[in-house]
Amino acid sequence: MQYLEKCIIPQIIAMKKGIFLLTFLFLCSLGYAQKGGITSKKAGKFEESQNQDFRFYCDNEIKAYFPAGTKNWMRAVTRNFRMDLLTKNKIPKGTYKVLVTFMVTKSGKIDSIMPDTHFGYGIEDEIIRAIKKCAKWVPATNCGKKINSYQIQPVTIIVK
Repeated sequence: MQYLEKCIIPQIIAMKKGIFLLTFLFLCSLGYAQKGGITSKKAGKFEESQNQDFRFYCDNEIKAYFPAGTKNWMRAVTRNFRMDLLTKNKIPKGTYKVLVTFMVTKSGKIDSIMPDTHFGYGIEDEIIRAIKKCAKWVPATNCGKKINSYQIQPVTIIVK
């Protein structure tokens, strides 16, 4: 009896759970069978499905980018950044690596800027302000259609 309780019964329970899971997944896949709508890679076209539950995307996405290049992007952020504000807030000497996430909209505007780090002393607020003042980006595209996309920007600040 002890052998059954320790070895065989747990295996039977595990098998029942596995069979239940497989049956559940099979039934779910039947409920969401694909209907109509195709993506043609050769023509690069996007065709809408008749069933609005599904959307098909091309795999030729082009990422958003700053039109003048990465170096000029960092120059623009640096030019807009006010270091004197941090010294006024009495920030300690050191190196601060700040991460900021922002969205490049379909129109190329920078929106939804959120800091991923929280050092304080107004660092994150000043980086957000500096990024907001920069020029528009070229938006990301998918199948030739402009889309919103997110960027993660690391900024290193050295206080001497």
